[in-house]
Amino acid sequence: MTSIDEINKVIVDINMAIVSKNIVFVSRMDKTKVTFSKKAAIKELNSLTCKDYHKGPEGDRDSSQGEVWIFGKKINSEQIYIKVKLQNKAGLSFVKIISFHPAIYDMDLPYDK
Repeated sequence: MTSIDEINKVIVDINMAIVSKNIVFVSRMDKTKVTFSKKAAIKELNSLTCKDYHKGPEGDRDSSQGEVWIFGKKINSEQIYIKVKLQNKAGLSFVKIISFHPAIYDMDLPYDK
């Protein structure tokens, strides 16, 4: 299982990428039912904790460099599925928001016990 320290490092990297404006919402996200504005999604990403961790790291299906991380976060009493990809280029963190929508299945959050 991924350690809390590793998850916290990933969360810091996500926040650093947001502060540096190194954040991209991928086009496949636009094709799903989006119930959050990009601004609202960024606000929720900034408040992630290790308790929101679902799984990762894993590779992306496009086989490109970087790690995919999945989080589940309760927002307005609804479980939200958050899938991000972290990449490091020249010492800078970049984050791609792949999914940000209501979860379609129960998400196990191993550190939210």
